[in-house]
Amino acid sequence: MVLLTRTYLVKGKNRKYLLERLRKRGVNLLKIENCGQNEIKITIENKDRLKFFAICKNSWYNKELKIGGLFAPLYKAVKNPLITIAVIFFFSFAYFADGIYLKSGYLGDSLLF
Repeated sequence: MVLLTRTYLVKGKNRKYLLERLRKRGVNLLKIENCGQNEIKITIENKDRLKFFAICKNSWYNKELKIGGLFAPLYKAVKNPLITIAVIFFFSFAYFADGIYLKSGYLGDSLLF
């Protein structure tokens, strides 16, 4: 089970050479998809990101397309400060408003039913 993945669009010539270099360096390629004549989509694990950029930094053009995996929603929430503030506000409001909304009393006789 992969916890966090990254998908990159890689542009350049000689894709076979790139894939061979990635394999030799131990980068785990989860998904490979040909997009055009000189384009390829590569999905890798997050832990192999630095190795990937060490190989592709000068000879290839890279663009990050998406972040996936089990922890992707949590990663996106932490990276976006507005979402983090909204989550903190929601839980603090729910904690302090709990006594106001859930304090309800019932009047009457229970023997009527």
